[in-house]
Amino acid sequence: YGEGVYKFYKSNNDYVYELSKDAGQLIVYPNPSSNQITIRCNECNDPNGLLRITDVTGKVIEEQKVSLATNHTVAINVAHYPKGNYIAQLVSGSELRKAKFVVR
Repeated sequence: YGEGVYKFYKSNNDYVYELSKDAGQLIVYPNPSSNQITIRCNECNDPNGLLRITDVTGKVIEEQKVSLATNHTVAINVAHYPKGNYIAQLVSGSELRKAKFVVR
């Protein structure tokens, strides 16, 4: 569950994920938070995507289609989340971005 940008594609009937160090990363702030987080993706090639929030065991807590066209951000209410560590995943075009955050 690292942070970064992963490009994925199909090669020889297998799906391949590559970590890309040069693309923009997903940023979550404030971190830690207890009420609301803002997720920013400055260099997303496609402003529309699927946002998935999971706990550290991989259990999906929330999943929604999002548009980052305005200010490259989306706000998420986390006040109802149990305290703990979470992973935000954004699938946009052929890229998967991940970032960790904490709810207190």
